[in-house]
Formats: sequence, structure tokens, C-alpha cells
Amino acid sequence: MGTMLTIQSTIYADFFGRKHVGEISSIAMTFKVVGGAVGPLFLGLMSDASGGDFGLALTLASAMPLGLAVATHWLRRPPRPRPTEELGTDI
Repeated sequence: MGTMLTIQSTIYADFFGRKHVGEISSIAMTFKVVGGAVGPLFLGLMSDASGGDFGLALTLASAMPLGLAVATHWLRRPPRPRPTEELGTDI
């Protein structure tokens, strides 16, 4: 768990820059908490809808994260600000 948090912060800083790491981390954590709260309910409803076949429900539920993992192939970095813009000073 500790390694995952360290790596995430490093990835956020590398991808978006260090200026807004706290804000980006808090937004990401909001999605994680909501996903952790809604995910079991969603999986239970899918299991009930498939007639109690938990394996089928789990297979169907894994389609979205796998699709997102494939979509990261086309992910591009946002443009980086010039160093003077990041510090908020004009030279």
C-alpha cells in the first residue's frame, strides 16, 4: 500500500507537474472512494442479474478497467508550462 501511494504521487507529478499534485491527488482519491463504495453494489447486482453466476459477473465487471488500461496507450501528457509560468513570476 505504501509503495502504491508513493508511485501514484510520482506519476501525478511527472505527468502533470508538481504545482497541483495535491489537488490532482484529492480528485483521484474521490474517484477511488466512490468506486470502492459503488463497486461491490454493482458487482452484486450483476451477479443477481446473471442468476448467481459470480464468475460471469466478475468477467463482465472486469471489462471496464481492462478497456481503460488499453486506452492509456493513447494517453498524452498535457503541455508543460514554461518554468516562469509554473513559479508564477514573469522574467
